[in-house]
Amino acid sequence: MRLSLKKLVGPLKWLVAIFLLVFTIRSGKLDFDQLKIFVTSPSTALLCCMVTLIWYGTTFYRWKLLLKSQEIDVPYKLAFQLGMLGQFFQTFAPGTVGADVAKALYICRRFPKQKVKALSSVVVDRAIGLFALMVLGAVTFLISYDHISQQHDKFIPLIKSLGFLLVGISVTGFLALIFLPLIKVVLLRSSKVTQNWSFFRHQLKQAKDVIRQYADRPGVLWISILLSFATHSMAVLVLYIISKQIFGPPPWGSIGTASFFLSSVLGLTAMALPISPLGLGVGQVAFAAVFVALGVGMGSFGASIVTALQIVTLSVNLLGAVFFATHKHEAAELEKLNEVIQDA
Repeated sequence: MRLSLKKLVGPLKWLVAIFLLVFTIRSGKLDFDQLKIFVTSPSTALLCCMVTLIWYGTTFYRWKLLLKSQEIDVPYKLAFQLGMLGQFFQTFAPGTVGADVAKALYICRRFPKQKVKALSSVVVDRAIGLFALMVLGAVTFLISYDHISQQHDKFIPLIKSLGFLLVGISVTGFLALIFLPLIKVVLLRSSKVTQNWSFFRHQLKQAKDVIRQYADRPGVLWISILLSFATHSMAVLVLYIISKQIFGPPPWGSIGTASFFLSSVLGLTAMALPISPLGLGVGQVAFAAVFVALGVGMGSFGASIVTALQIVTLSVNLLGAVFFATHKHEAAELEKLNEVIQDA
């Protein structure tokens, strides 16, 4: 029964995505005619793909920096290839293996004696990306708080609660970064207290070694956060370009720049939740609700621009097929890993 349930996870996620997409279309919040911009304006499609490719490239450079802070030096070309291969596998190959798992597998295969450090780079890379997204959400929430308070949509209390939650997470995260050296000292003392507990001593030693590497190079973490701000801003820029092409130049309703940024951040955060593949359906519902709540008069605004963004990212992810073809050994390993996860 456990095996059967695990095999159902993937199809269930697709069913959720299809259900939400159908709901969005039937409710009139998604108009596919508005997506003809990629046919009527090829230059817009090309510009969005170029910005997305730079966004991806910056993300992979951030990962390379985090690897280097763990004394794993890889050429940027390899980091880019592995990153794009992970994006392709996550998007087009059926199964449960995501881009992060793919990158972790690749890097561990190349550095078998540094598996913990290699894995930590993938985990920290994702954590920093999410943290930076939340910080941007917190900042834009505080800037646009007066505008939010003037709205009377039923989702405004929820948006305010999420906004204050983002502020709390941001403050906590920055405090953790500032006091990272102290955390390192606490772990060091903990390893001495548990020196007779072989299992805990081993786990704490590994954690201490990883944290020490990051604590000794705090500049890498701060640079990674700044790079994350840039990548998320590029995602919002793509949404802005799409919005301008479909609905004309701003303003769109009563929404301002900060509120547009906040709406995009909240929508992207919802898409990051592992509810449906690539945030399909979830993104449409979240974007539609948030943009309407914050003052966009057009009900189809949010769902249309996020659908266009997903088309752009799918197109760019397709470029990973080049590396899928040239890295057949890694691709075969991923397919095997996919089978192991499904049968576990």
